[in-house]
Amino acid sequence: MWRIPVGVGLPFVAVDLALPLLDRVGGTVLGFPTVVFWLFAWFVLTSVCLSAVWFLHDRHRADEAG
Repeated sequence: MWRIPVGVGLPFVAVDLALPLLDRVGGTVLGFPTVVFWLFAWFVLTSVCLSAVWFLHDRHRADEAG
């Protein structure tokens, strides 16, 4: 029940809905503008979300492919 919001919803909200807010933030993180650092961080964090869904829920499901 929670796998869709964690695997798809959280990365979507973090990238698509947070960018307009972060675009107004000045400053840098590790030498990158804040919005660029946020996008690069979510490349990795999206994989973490999908891995968490797989390890905690989908790994135990029977193979539905055939």
